[in-house]
Amino acid sequence: MVPVTRSRLAGVDLFEILGELDSKDSARATRYAILFDEKIEALSRFPEMGRPRPEFGADVRSTLVKPYVLFYRFLGESVQVLRVIHGKRDLKRLMDEGEDE
Repeated sequence: MVPVTRSRLAGVDLFEILGELDSKDSARATRYAILFDEKIEALSRFPEMGRPRPEFGADVRSTLVKPYVLFYRFLGESVQVLRVIHGKRDLKRLMDEGEDE
C-alpha cells in the first residue's frame, strides 16, 4: 500500500460535490462519500489501476466514480489525487486550472 494525498483543488472538488449532493439528497451524498473513500483506498492498493491520461500531464491517470472522473498522479511511492470532476464538464480546462498545484 502507498499513501494517498489530495491536492487542495481535489479537496475543494469533493467538498463542493458532496455539498451539492447533500443539498438535494443526503443519503445519496453519503453513498458517494463512501464510494470516493473506497476508490481512494483502492488507489492505495493498486495505484496503477487507472488509465494513463498523458493529455493532462506527465504521469496523470484517471479512474471513475461515475459520473465523476478522479484524476491522480502515481510517482512510485505515493498517489496524489489531483482533481475530481464531473465527466460532462470541460475536463481539459479544469485540469489546466490545477497545473500550478
